[in-house]
Amino acid sequence: MIALGADIVRFWEQYSDAEKYHIIESGAIEASIVGIYDDSFEIGDNEETFKILDYLSEYKYGIHTDGIVDAFYIHCFSIILRKADGALSEVMGDYCMRIIKKSSNYAILYLRAHEEIKDAFVMHIGFEVYCSDNQDRIYENLRECLKLNPSFAEEFVTAVKNWVRK
Repeated sequence: MIALGADIVRFWEQYSDAEKYHIIESGAIEASIVGIYDDSFEIGDNEETFKILDYLSEYKYGIHTDGIVDAFYIHCFSIILRKADGALSEVMGDYCMRIIKKSSNYAILYLRAHEEIKDAFVMHIGFEVYCSDNQDRIYENLRECLKLNPSFAEEFVTAVKNWVRK
């Protein structure tokens, strides 16, 4: 568990099976998002996947009293991120940036606790930078969004820069 202001943040893997079952079966989560979790939804370059990604990347993580929903949603985003390939992979950097912009505190905590996902964010954002005409603007946006933790911001921006140089 990690503190976010006065709140304690737990990530999906820190919840009990009973807590996970309860939120999944509660009906509070849209079926297609549950489908991401239970692998019954086909992730791909399709309209439904983009709707889910739009929702998950625009969601404000870390401000809800029921943190298990935050944990579930970011976990599902991470599943998509790991499985994305082809055309879907090419657009994931934008979704990663949206999460960082909308929920920088939560994103910092999540990425610090999940190295594999942090590396995936670096790769996908790095692809966005590589394809951009204004790389410096993207780096400055990242620093601005992550300014609450300057050391993490520099570490993350440096990792993106290193990925772009490869």
